[in-house]
Amino acid sequence: MLETLAGVPFFFVTPRSIEDFVVLLTAPELSEDPNDWIAATIRRAVHHFSADSALFAGAYLVIHGLSFLFPSHASRHEMYGGCRVA
Repeated sequence: MLETLAGVPFFFVTPRSIEDFVVLLTAPELSEDPNDWIAATIRRAVHHFSADSALFAGAYLVIHGLSFLFPSHASRHEMYGGCRVA
């Protein structure tokens, strides 16, 4: 459910606003430690984030989240005990 909700905004926000959000989140960490590898890597990665990337991320999160909300018959069968008794 959370993945589905997290994926929906990717359809409506611009890559620039996503980049601004990441900068807002990583700025405090980079001000303390400018060599923080994780924060710097995330910031570099989001700098190359395109509209197509946002569409893919949104679609992936929504579809993946829905697949857990509506599992297929096969996965329910495996989840609840495996084999049927004849």
